Amino acid sequence: MLLCRKSMKVVIVEDERLTATFLQETLEKLGCRVVGSYDDGAEVLAYAKANDIAFVIMDVERQGKVNGVDAAIELRRSHNIPSVFITSHNDSATISRAMQAEPLGYVIKPISVSRVEAVVGVVKGLLGKETAGKVETTPEHTPLGLGFRYNYETKNL
Repeated sequence: MLLCRKSMKVVIVEDERLTATFLQETLEKLGCRVVGSYDDGAEVLAYAKANDIAFVIMDVERQGKVNGVDAAIELRRSHNIPSVFITSHNDSATISRAMQAEPLGYVIKPISVSRVEAVVGVVKGLLGKETAGKVETTPEHTPLGLGFRYNYETKNL
């Protein structure tokens, strides 16, 4: 099933090589064009300065110079490039910090083909809305994709 348009350029930021390879193969089977795979947030920031990216699949906890959340915040702020987070962290502090990047999704590991398919479908729909107008985000409800919203005040998903 092709969910992406070939023009939809995706970058992966993941330090676990097996996970990065799985993501790349799955995204390409869905029709996405994976234009880079990095293990450090600083590398994707440098790449984004000179290249067009539709979205980034970003591991939250990066061990390099720039962690995933900080890289995603900077990508959104400087280049309006959204991220989808993949992580094993589902605590409210990590989610709250990640929401500052206005992600299009937040996927808890372990990941699967069906989870990647679902998030790509949501991203495709949200990216269409972003070109027509910004995705609705309020202080009370921040969209995470897949029909989920995070409430900062109550810290509920």
